[in-house]
Amino acid sequence: MAERTILIVDDSDLVAGVLGEALGSAGYRVVRAANGADGILAAYRELPDLILMDVEMPLIPGYNASRLLKSPRGVKAIPT
Repeated sequence: MAERTILIVDDSDLVAGVLGEALGSAGYRVVRAANGADGILAAYRELPDLILMDVEMPLIPGYNASRLLKSPRGVKAIPT
């Protein structure tokens, strides 16, 4: 089975680090973005299998970033 990719979008280094370490040790490829705008770009670049996104972030809050990702084709099927 191909390696699954999880995108973590969180401005907290602590939270992203804990999640990334746990998911990485479970065999997932982990990609991180530190704000909503970078998260949107990373989602299109990486096309992850799952996106874990914080709600309160700089630039674009998580709810707005999720709505933006769900509108165009290509990434709207990725669970967020």
